[in-house]
Amino acid sequence: MKKYSGIIALIFIASLFHCSVNLAGGGSGTDVPDAVIIGTIVDNTGTPASDIQVMVLDIDYNPVIDGNIPDSLMDTTDASGTYVISVPDTGTYNIQGVHLQKRTMVLLHTINVYADTTKVPAAVLKNTGSIRVFVPDSISSSQTIVFVKGTTLVRGASNTINARSDESSIYIDSLPESELPGLYFANQNNLSTQYRLTDTIQIVADDTSEIDAFIYWKKYTATGSGLQFDTVIDMAIAGDGTKWFALFDKGIVSLRGSEWNEFNDHNAPLPSNSPRKIALQDNGTLWFAMYRGIASYSNGIWTAYTRSNSGIPSDYISYITCGIGNSVWVGMQDSGAVMFNGTEWKRYDTVSSLIPSNEINSICIDANNNVWVGTPKGAATFDGTSWTVYDQSNSPIFSNYVMTILIDSKNNIWFTHGGGISTFNGSSWRNYSSSDCAVLGNSVWNMYEDASGVYWFLTEKGMASFDEIVWKIYGGKRYALLDEIEIFSITEDSSRNRWVCTGKNGIVVFGPMTD
Repeated sequence: MKKYSGIIALIFIASLFHCSVNLAGGGSGTDVPDAVIIGTIVDNTGTPASDIQVMVLDIDYNPVIDGNIPDSLMDTTDASGTYVISVPDTGTYNIQGVHLQKRTMVLLHTINVYADTTKVPAAVLKNTGSIRVFVPDSISSSQTIVFVKGTTLVRGASNTINARSDESSIYIDSLPESELPGLYFANQNNLSTQYRLTDTIQIVADDTSEIDAFIYWKKYTATGSGLQFDTVIDMAIAGDGTKWFALFDKGIVSLRGSEWNEFNDHNAPLPSNSPRKIALQDNGTLWFAMYRGIASYSNGIWTAYTRSNSGIPSDYISYITCGIGNSVWVGMQDSGAVMFNGTEWKRYDTVSSLIPSNEINSICIDANNNVWVGTPKGAATFDGTSWTVYDQSNSPIFSNYVMTILIDSKNNIWFTHGGGISTFNGSSWRNYSSSDCAVLGNSVWNMYEDASGVYWFLTEKGMASFDEIVWKIYGGKRYALLDEIEIFSITEDSSRNRWVCTGKNGIVVFGPMTD
């Protein structure tokens, strides 16, 4: 971990028990005088811990604007490690405890307090860790306040230094080893406007966790969401904001607001439960490349296309994309490509065209309506009349094995390979490899250009971005959810949040989303 001198150490313990606000009416519950919380605290050997200062906080307590905590909501554990605190209401609370001499702590989340007595399971004192919050240079770190709702953790920073040329960091130490609830930000000059930075923060004892300030992180997995599986291959965002996800061998799911819907071969006429790629047509129709065929979805109606009921020569579908008008291009694993114009299917393979291989990995349409096809034996482009092939025998392309193709906003063509990428502007080539960015040493599954013109490269072991000047790798502690895992796709929504489909962490969302 890098050390940054001059950063203010903002001590959690110092403020833990120097607050007092009237919490009468707190707890979001019913007024029940003398609802009692009883609990015990032990050390890491299981021995009762005496002289631990304990306080109870409403789960919605905001340390920035709610003020101080009354003595009536505090207690000190006795020789048996027991504390007893009366709260004004039933409801949901957090419990904090600290050993002032040993600097060990405990933090219990979401304790539901009912009428009469609520007994809390024994809590173990933990060693402390810290957080480093990176703040972009565009934000005045001297006016930044970072806090955790439901706790007394609130820190201001009047003296930070640059961790890099374009950002500063705030260091917050003496935090209990636990999963803290969401981290929030406020400006000292406008405390009423607050932004959520993270859902949770994992504090590791004797270590420093890192997060990006003003980057909201959220994760959807098979546990706690509508996903049935944590391997998500692709996604698309429909015009109404609905997110559609292709799950590896587990069907298709959609997310609209907070409502999840599942589609599989049991409740929809899908060719299989194995989607591979999603494409969105200008008219709002969604197309899904699937093992054993194709599916489309429009106005609540599913339609399946297979070799038995359409002009598709093979059910082994690898890719799908939408062209101008109603055209849909389909790539197959063994039979070349087909174009569907809504009524007719036309096939292009190694017999009927100059496509270098019948194994199609990717298809893209450029601004001039030229079709670009990526295969294990090179790339080819079709102008509607003739084909042109690009491989290592006639171009500087990085590799003949083309995994995916992207046409960017400048009509440049990008090719991803195993171990590097190529870009072609129509007249000249440029290649990038691990010498430019370490992540590119892996197989580059996919790439994406966001609304600001930043390129994202998704690999078998992580993700990187490139603004044509600086490469940035998303890994390590700072980006632990994306560190050295398979990344299959990334999509930006209308709020500039990036939705990342991963091989084992489900869907990771990061960006300026706030609540």
